[in-house]
Amino acid sequence: MDDEQAPAYPLPPSAPRPTFLHSFLAHDFSGTCCPVIFCFLCARSFCRSCCQGHSSKHHPGRRPSIVEVTQFRRDWVVSAEDVDGVGYNWNGIQRVKNHGKKVLYIRRLLVKPQHNMPLTCKCGDRMQCRASFCCIGCRLNNVLSGQRRDVVAVLVATNFSEARLANQFCTICRKSFSSSCCTDHMGCHHPGIEDENNEHVIGIERHPVNGYILTPRHGALADVIFDHIQTLDLEGQLLIAIHRYSHGIIQGTMCPCSRIIALGFLYCSLECKDNHFWN
Repeated sequence: MDDEQAPAYPLPPSAPRPTFLHSFLAHDFSGTCCPVIFCFLCARSFCRSCCQGHSSKHHPGRRPSIVEVTQFRRDWVVSAEDVDGVGYNWNGIQRVKNHGKKVLYIRRLLVKPQHNMPLTCKCGDRMQCRASFCCIGCRLNNVLSGQRRDVVAVLVATNFSEARLANQFCTICRKSFSSSCCTDHMGCHHPGIEDENNEHVIGIERHPVNGYILTPRHGALADVIFDHIQTLDLEGQLLIAIHRYSHGIIQGTMCPCSRIIALGFLYCSLECKDNHFWN
C-alpha cells in the first residue's frame, strides 16, 4: 500500500492569489453612510468616506463648491456662509443661529417653534424673524426664477437621512464605497489607469436573507479565481459568497470549512478558497 494518501480535496489548477484579496475579505461591508455633503457643481450628495477628495478628483481646476448638511432641532440645515457664492439668491430666507453660526433650513420645519410670531411665511409657518420664507424649499416653491434653481431643487429633494450601503470595492484604493456617492470612480480617482473591462472595481450584491455575496466572472476577479467555488443563482444572476456561507444543501459534499455544498464544487465561498487553497 502506498504510504502517501490522496488529498481529501482534488487540487484545482494553480492560480495566483490576488494581491488585494486579503483586504477585500477583511473588509466590513455591514456599515452604512449618510450623504451629508452636497456638491453644487455636480448636484450630488455624498459622504466623505465614500468619495474622499471629491472636489479635486471630480472637479479638478475648479473652485470647490461643497457644503456640509447638519441637523438642528431635528431638521436639516446648511450654513448661510457656506452657501454664499454658489449662484443662487438666498435673500428672504430666515436665518437662525446654531452655536453662533447662522444656518438656513432646507425644508419646512418638522417641529414648529413655540412663540407668538405672526404667520409671515409664504407657506404659513411661524418664523422667529421678519423674513419672507421659512426655508430654502419655501423660497424655491414661491420664487420660480433665478440662477441655479435646478441645483437647489436637488438639494431640497435629497434625503440626507438615507443610509447607503457600500456596493463596490476598489482594488486600487482597497476601500468599499457606495456608487451613488462616487460616480465614475475609476475615471475621477484613477484617471491614468485603463479600465475598459471594469477590472478594478468589484461589485457587491446582498442576498435578501443571507447577507453579502459577490457577482462573479466579470470585473476585477478573473474566472480562474472563482473556479470550484459554489455558485448561487439569484433570479438568473450567478453569484458567489464572499465569506463562509451555508447554502442550505442537504445532500452533497463537504467543503474544507465543514459546509455542505453541491457536487462539483470544492469551496463554499471566496473566503473558504482563500483559507484552504492559497494559504
